[in-house]
Amino acid sequence: MNDIRAMIKERGLKLESVAKALQITNNTLSRKLNGEVEFRLCEAKTLAALLDTSVDALFFGDLGDQKENMIDAINTRLKKAAPDKVQLVWIFASGIIKA
Repeated sequence: MNDIRAMIKERGLKLESVAKALQITNNTLSRKLNGEVEFRLCEAKTLAALLDTSVDALFFGDLGDQKENMIDAINTRLKKAAPDKVQLVWIFASGIIKA
């Protein structure tokens, strides 16, 4: 969660204003940033919007490379698959991976 603190600081925000935007106390925000308490989904979405990033990037780092690698692996396997199975596999995979 130190990365989140750094992002808050980089954007010139104060912890007090972030806590207010999340509708939580300063103490609760501190506990969440220290990993003592988990963020609720609505808080994570608000925090990501405040920091101009995604929830995924905020908590899990940039997943863009992982998605690209997974899409490339699927495409490689699809090239080897029987044509009648390609469409079914791609529909399934595209539902899992939101590009």
